[in-house]
Amino acid sequence: MVSEYDEEEAKQALWKKLGVTAHSRFMSMAADNHVTWPHEPTLVKFHGHHFVLMPRTKDNVQSLHVDLVGNRLDDRGATTVMRRFLSLMAWCDDNFATLGFG
Repeated sequence: MVSEYDEEEAKQALWKKLGVTAHSRFMSMAADNHVTWPHEPTLVKFHGHHFVLMPRTKDNVQSLHVDLVGNRLDDRGATTVMRRFLSLMAWCDDNFATLGFG
């Protein structure tokens, strides 16, 4: 049987792996695409910025997240970098990838 302490430790370990801190403020956007996407939460680096890619689940669509504080971005800058990232993914996989709604 898994205790609530084990679940909390697992959640804390995942947050650490994804670069989440107490000061993080994430911008989260859906990612409508047919490109290669991870099957588990994944931290990636692109042009000096760190993104978290979240897989599709039964309750959520695929999504892209950026810590505005940690990456020193405002909403507009984050959106621009996210679109560039998806554009590169689309080009590499020769398929589409668009930024959805947050």
